[in-house]
Amino acid sequence: MVDTSTAEPLAVHKACILSAANEVLRGRKICFESDSKEAISWVEDEDFKNFMPVEVIHDIRSKLRLLDNASLNFVPRGANSMEDGLAKRGLVLEGENVVWNVF
Repeated sequence: MVDTSTAEPLAVHKACILSAANEVLRGRKICFESDSKEAISWVEDEDFKNFMPVEVIHDIRSKLRLLDNASLNFVPRGANSMEDGLAKRGLVLEGENVVWNVF
């Protein structure tokens, strides 16, 4: 079982892996959104000692550099109904779920 402070960076990591592997997305503007200020601070700052899989943070940073037009932004949970809905849906589904939105 993964706790919430670990789940968010792992979800961002998975999104970065999937995006970096998709050649169509390279060079396009990509915005990863998270409702976890802590997860974002771990990616942006050097102080992430509370998060044990350090290699995950380093790989997120590497993928963001590879994507070069990608950003990771904080969006409060109440302000993003799509993200909140996907999170709730993920609680009841098993396996991996991928949803792409192109704006």
